[in-house]
Amino acid sequence: MVFNVQTPRTEPLLCIADYLCWSVQRVFERGEMRHYDFVKEKVSLVVDLYDTENYAGGKNYYTRERPLTAQNKLSPPLP
Repeated sequence: MVFNVQTPRTEPLLCIADYLCWSVQRVFERGEMRHYDFVKEKVSLVVDLYDTENYAGGKNYYTRERPLTAQNKLSPPLP
């Protein structure tokens, strides 16, 4: 197996992909929308694989018509 490690200096487009993923992560981890709001028009679909309660009816999919919101923040697991 060969890994081709890239740095932002040699592959600046990686910064864009990283920022998009990070902004979605911030919504789920902290309910923080300011970074996601900046890029949400470029994100057509977010699938919450961990939202097993809403699998029925496809309510774990978020689109422009059914947007991701701060209410999607994941609560810490109960002890």
